[in-house]
Amino acid sequence: ASAGWVVMIRYQDRDGEIFEGRDAVDVVDQLRLASKTGRGQTSATFMKAYARRAGMMAGHDIRTATEARFVEDLVAVGLLTAIAYQQ
Repeated sequence: ASAGWVVMIRYQDRDGEIFEGRDAVDVVDQLRLASKTGRGQTSATFMKAYARRAGMMAGHDIRTATEARFVEDLVAVGLLTAIAYQQ
């Protein structure tokens, strides 16, 4: 990327909602703010609660040590899909 450009990442959830940011930390913030229960939580608390629900409902094992691992696992189990920007 050239100087002055900000590279953004973009994901879509199964409901069609778009979450984007500069990195996984931004994406988790967007997920947390969009959540009915996540707004008052820290990102760490939100990720643990989300992972626990995903485990109970569908048997998914979502790592929560870092935002990057959390987002990577959401993609791996199909809860988020990476989407490209249109050029």
